[in-house]
Amino acid sequence: MKTKPVSSTSSIISKSLDANNVEPFEGAIDCGMLMTEIMRAIKNHVIISDHDALIVGLWSINTWCYRDFQRCPLLLINAPEKECGKTQLLKVVEKFVFRPMESANITLAALFRLITNFMPTLLIDEADTFMEGKTEFAGVVNKGYEKGGFVLRVEAVGKELVERAYVVMALKSWPESCLSGTCRAPQ
Repeated sequence: MKTKPVSSTSSIISKSLDANNVEPFEGAIDCGMLMTEIMRAIKNHVIISDHDALIVGLWSINTWCYRDFQRCPLLLINAPEKECGKTQLLKVVEKFVFRPMESANITLAALFRLITNFMPTLLIDEADTFMEGKTEFAGVVNKGYEKGGFVLRVEAVGKELVERAYVVMALKSWPESCLSGTCRAPQ
């Protein structure tokens, strides 16, 4: 019997999700010092205010425990114009979050399957290049900030059509540039 080879796609996903796989620290944590160090690391790589670095740091910490909450915010990264460091900030965020999965493009089917199967922290860059006019994406994002959200699909299993629910709660970071023009993020 032949074993099914692991696809390169599965390998890429696993490598990304395991990037920040660390052992939990057993001792006491000085939360003030931790936050100061996270903010310092962010500010070493991106020009950002203390206030915004604090928000990014807190959001990053939240990725490690968001399943304990009913609702969790999205992180929208914006800037006054192009080439202001949005992608750089997303790269820095990737180093702090639980189960990071960065993508510059994703289909709707891949989005909710990825969330259901892997429960990653989604870091979506350049969303304005592929989200325009795709209202189903907005639905997944709209429902994805709280527990209980899912999408329904019908899939072929052999010769039968079977209903399937896909969970859509996951922490997501989107560049707010996709909010301009006709590409709108959910309100």
